[in-house]
Amino acid sequence: KINSKKGSINFIKQSAQLNGSVFINMTNGYKASSEKIQLNLKLGNLIAPGLIEATGPYGKISAGSMELSKHINTKTSQLNGNLRFSNGVTLIYLPSTVK
Repeated sequence: KINSKKGSINFIKQSAQLNGSVFINMTNGYKASSEKIQLNLKLGNLIAPGLIEATGPYGKISAGSMELSKHINTKTSQLNGNLRFSNGVTLIYLPSTVK
């Protein structure tokens, strides 16, 4: 689930841009926030080109940018995803918080 103050959709390019206090609630228990999120609706990819902060079951992470992409493994037909943080990443790992 993604919430933001402002957003726009380009139906021709199949893309969306969310601006202003963008909040993401992920199914793995993490919550993230950024000021801007770009979505490729056709591919299901998400880019946070600026500062992003996330907290969840295993701790906290912050970075200058983030990219979430997905692809299909042609051999197994499984959907796989990659989550990449970059531009100054800080990770605080708290394994004792998970039971």
